[in-house]
Amino acid sequence: MGRKLVPFFVFVLSVAGNQPAKAGPPHFEGFENAGFTVNTVPNWNNFNSSLTRVASGTGGITSKTGAYHASIDSTLLPAPPNDYTGAFTRLGGYSSTFPATGFKASLDVYMNLDDPAVLNNTYGWDLSCAANNQSGGHRRDFIFHTAGSPGQILVGASNNTNFTRRNDLGSINHYAITASGWYTFEWVFRNNGVGVLAVDLNLRDSGGTLLWTETRSDASDLISTVVGGNRYMWFTFLEVETVAIDNTRLSSDNALSLEIVNPQSCYKEGDSICFQLRMSNLTQNATGFQAFLQFNNTLLAFNPGASSYTTSPFPVHIQSMASAEIAPGQINLDGAAPFVGPGSGGTNLDSLLATLCFTVNSGNDGSSTNFAFRTVPSFLSELSLNGVPIATALLNSQSFSIDQTPPAITCPSDVTVDCLSQVPLPATNLDEFIALPGASVTDACGMGEVTHASDDFAGNCMTGDVTITRTYLATDIAGHTTPCVQSITVLQDSTPPSITSVPPTKFLDCPEEIPDPYTTIDEFEADGGQVSDTCHLTILLHQTFQQGTCPLLILRVYRIYDECGNFSTFKDAIVVDDNTSPAIVGSDTSTVVDENCSATATLSATVMDNCGITPAQVSVGVATGSNAIYGAPVVVKTPIDAKTVEVSISVPVSDLSGCPATVTATLTAMDDCGNSAGPTNYTAYVTDDTPPSIVCDVVGGNLDGSCERLVTYSAVVEDNCCVNASDITCVVNTMGAAVFGTPNTQIVQNGANQVLVSGEILVSELTSCPATVEVVVNAADCCGNAAQTCTQSDTVQDASPPTIKCPADVNVFADAGECQASGVALGAPVVEDNCDGSPAVVGARNDALPLNDPYPIGTTTITWTATDSCGNSAECDQLVVVQPKNLVTATIELVGVVLPSPVQRCIRFIPRNGSNCGPSTHVNVTFSGGTGPSGPWAQGTVSDSDLQIPCGEWTSICAKDEQHTLSHDSLLSDLGPTYAAATTLSLLGGDTDNDNDVDINDVTLLLVQFGSIAGPNTCPWDGVRHADFSVNGVVLSEDYVFLSDNWQLFANCCSGSGWPIIGPEDSSHSPDKALAAQGSHHGFEWRIATSRLSQSDSQRADLNQDGYVDVEDIRIFERTNGLDGRLSRSLDSASVGSDGAIGATPVVPRELPMRR
Repeated sequence: MGRKLVPFFVFVLSVAGNQPAKAGPPHFEGFENAGFTVNTVPNWNNFNSSLTRVASGTGGITSKTGAYHASIDSTLLPAPPNDYTGAFTRLGGYSSTFPATGFKASLDVYMNLDDPAVLNNTYGWDLSCAANNQSGGHRRDFIFHTAGSPGQILVGASNNTNFTRRNDLGSINHYAITASGWYTFEWVFRNNGVGVLAVDLNLRDSGGTLLWTETRSDASDLISTVVGGNRYMWFTFLEVETVAIDNTRLSSDNALSLEIVNPQSCYKEGDSICFQLRMSNLTQNATGFQAFLQFNNTLLAFNPGASSYTTSPFPVHIQSMASAEIAPGQINLDGAAPFVGPGSGGTNLDSLLATLCFTVNSGNDGSSTNFAFRTVPSFLSELSLNGVPIATALLNSQSFSIDQTPPAITCPSDVTVDCLSQVPLPATNLDEFIALPGASVTDACGMGEVTHASDDFAGNCMTGDVTITRTYLATDIAGHTTPCVQSITVLQDSTPPSITSVPPTKFLDCPEEIPDPYTTIDEFEADGGQVSDTCHLTILLHQTFQQGTCPLLILRVYRIYDECGNFSTFKDAIVVDDNTSPAIVGSDTSTVVDENCSATATLSATVMDNCGITPAQVSVGVATGSNAIYGAPVVVKTPIDAKTVEVSISVPVSDLSGCPATVTATLTAMDDCGNSAGPTNYTAYVTDDTPPSIVCDVVGGNLDGSCERLVTYSAVVEDNCCVNASDITCVVNTMGAAVFGTPNTQIVQNGANQVLVSGEILVSELTSCPATVEVVVNAADCCGNAAQTCTQSDTVQDASPPTIKCPADVNVFADAGECQASGVALGAPVVEDNCDGSPAVVGARNDALPLNDPYPIGTTTITWTATDSCGNSAECDQLVVVQPKNLVTATIELVGVVLPSPVQRCIRFIPRNGSNCGPSTHVNVTFSGGTGPSGPWAQGTVSDSDLQIPCGEWTSICAKDEQHTLSHDSLLSDLGPTYAAATTLSLLGGDTDNDNDVDINDVTLLLVQFGSIAGPNTCPWDGVRHADFSVNGVVLSEDYVFLSDNWQLFANCCSGSGWPIIGPEDSSHSPDKALAAQGSHHGFEWRIATSRLSQSDSQRADLNQDGYVDVEDIRIFERTNGLDGRLSRSLDSASVGSDGAIGATPVVPRELPMRR
């Protein structure tokens, strides 16, 4: 430790006087003892600082335990770096013996992070705990260092102090405290296992959790030969104004200790001293103990009758207390728990084992001793568990001295004074006594206290001097006492006080102003008197004289005495006369009636008199006004004090018919001396400030079918007192686009406090919604209170929707060349409404497109909505159906056909776009006589309603009578909504098998059917062939002409292989159908083998019976029927192959040109 440590402590020891050494632990100071005194053994010592026991909560700090702790104030220390040293404690006394189990010391310290020194980065202190050597001197210090800066306090450790703050703790092993609170600083002195002292410096939080540790050890600190026990705990410096501490501890593990009950450092002859044998800090359970003790039997005498074992925890004893002193100065003790079987538990609780009492023998003045454990052969004082020894720390008692000499005391010097009041006060304690001039006190063992015993008076100062004998008593620690006497002389005084001025006569208004008699000289002089004397003076009233009433005369006679009884006399005159009249103080009042139009009119006044007034001296009269019903007046006169009477008047008032209602009080008064006041009037005004209430209503609603509504309105006006119909107004305001009639309003009185309002107004011809009727009602009651305006309104609505009837659904065909329809004529809905002559009508398509946009294929729904001017609406739906067809108009001629009457033929139409052909459509076309492009032939017209082709883009139309003609096509013209064939479709007869050419197959049918009736026209063609090309119903020579004219023609406007042959697939059909089925195939032929024909057909067609139908058969046919032979001549031009088909030099069909 630093070089200044030991010299300072040597100084401390010399100042403290004789401090006997203690053998070791335990020691505890929790500051809970109200008798705690600093600087006394074994307590803390200030040592330049100031340590004070304080209650929990002082400075905002709650004690660590209990209700008290200590606060160390360092403001008395010098300024840094000389601010050493602070408070210390010897922990009960020095020890030169190292306990077998070592020892522990600890101190709880409050670490305050809000301390200004922390915030200013100046906070710091060192706390040392030191070990003795075995010779009783200082061995080594073990020091906690602290240094604070904003937000933290660092803690470190070493073996030296520099008596000022260390600023390097952050660079060594340290802990940072970051929260204010109690922390335990602990030293554990122990054997390091090889006989050398090791000290663990531990920092714990308030709950005992170890936060930080550092172990300090020096190889030279041998426990066996060098190291002793504890020495002290010491704040070596304090650079902080205050530090709070609590719970100072010194202890050893597994300790048997001898402790003095109520210890003191000195005892005298005959004193009783008791020691407690205790076990403490057990680290394991114990079931028994044995103790071999010794004492100085020259100084002390054992008193077994006052000594005893405790009944718990070890009630079993071999050595009784009566025989415990086995030899002079030697005591053996033992104790055990009752045996309950092997391995019994025992206890580890701190326990009192025995109390041993002694009496101090005579003589031996100045001797010192203690009560201690002794060493005996083969036995140890120790604790044990079921007979097994426990390593035990043996702690001897504190040393004490025998003091048989009373203290030496010298009283303060004698004193002479002029007056008794100058006699000094006696000292009340040792410090005050020593401070007196000439006083002193000493004792070899230590002073206890000096007390003031008595003051004895002798003599009379009027006739001579007075002597005071003052006795003090000094008592030392051992209880010896020594008195001393001080003499105080008060000199003689026979001169009375000198009165040089007396107070003037007092003139007062009232008896109560008469002052009390003088009781002190200060009162006399404050009132104008003057008196003088050497010593203290007193004043006494001697006599009093009194005369009269108004006015009253008083005369007082006084005596002024000095301390010795000398006195002088004076007179004091007082005149009392009241000329002041009473005062009446009041005011008018205002009172408001309640909801029932009732109130209590109240008035109050105060009648005062400077001297006094009574209720009997006050008169009150009450008068009431009109506009109300008044109850009986109540007048109360109450004395407040002797000078004041309070007057209160109350009158019930109800049923106001106007405002205000009034109550007037008239007051008069006269005092005891005949002074009078009044009459004085005060009026209470009763009014009504509650306005009427108005509840109004307007009932509107919906217009009827005639667009009219009668709107009604009403109001109820009520008041707590009264309201008149004449004070009610009702205004009807109208708003909106309608026709309003004249309001019809009635305002009717219904009792004193209610008025009823009712009315009606007609609303019609509404052109927009809503129309509003507003009623504004205002009212004032009979006291002029205006009601809050009641404004109510309601609306008149047209809730009837229009009626709407949609136009008829539309069914149209797609525009030519497209799959949609434009320019669709929708029509308009028919709409009617009760009020609105022209409701708005809007149509909305379900595809959200404008109505005039094209309509797609399929069904489009148009929702027509009619909305009147009030927003009422009605709907209906119209359907627009666009057929997936384009309409075509065409003119068709049957070339060579002359008709006397119209005939229907089934014509098949196929639309075409370039080489792409579309689906076919069959139409029964009516043909009649006419002139076409080819001559006066039968013509038919196909309207757009009859000829419907799939919608799309087409360039031409192809037509064919599948039973009779070749096909022919025409370009299509786009006429907008429809197509039109650009030219007449000219159909050439002769193709009976629908193969788009005229060949032997068609001629064969003519031969077979010649002279027969033609079959019916079916549409579509059912596949039945016949050769009635002239469409006259019979197959005859005129049909031969078509074959002759069109022989070898080919016309196919859709595909290279011709039109599909339509005919029965079943040979069970008629011969005609069989012929159609068997004899028709694609390709141009000039003859047919009869094997391809039925027998009947073969017989009719193979006229030369050569097995073929060919040109030869035609010639026969022509000759037989007188025909011109053109057909046979056409067949002669054909080159024939072996199979009857066109041969190597084929006959090329003549393609019929398309008409453009």
